[in-house]
Amino acid sequence: MSGFLQFLLSLVLKFALAVLAIAFAVVVIVIALLVVIFVLIKALITGQTSVPAELLSRFRQRRAQGIFSGSIARAPNPTAQIVEVEVRDVSDRLGTRTGTPTVSRPSRRSSSDSVTDVAVKPQSAVKE
Repeated sequence: MSGFLQFLLSLVLKFALAVLAIAFAVVVIVIALLVVIFVLIKALITGQTSVPAELLSRFRQRRAQGIFSGSIARAPNPTAQIVEVEVRDVSDRLGTRTGTPTVSRPSRRSSSDSVTDVAVKPQSAVKE
């Protein structure tokens, strides 16, 4: 008899959890729909383009361009520029290059220069 009660209790518990999961999913969907409706009404009142409408229009444009189809291989951009950069060593204040490399403070360079400085600690500053 104990086995039958365990089976019955297990069945009731599974059924209750399934009902709760379905109820949770329905509540989430209803809340999402209410938010979308609110955003659309707000967009109509303010005269701005709504976010869902903007996303759908972008998706339609990209689908028309064939971006979402996996069969079209896109060619690389022929107008891409190749930039060559000069490599140079950056030494510490003592002028030595031995030691453990560490990242120093950002230098005051122009915004077009994106090279990161690396300072080197002298061997006497490295603890063993």
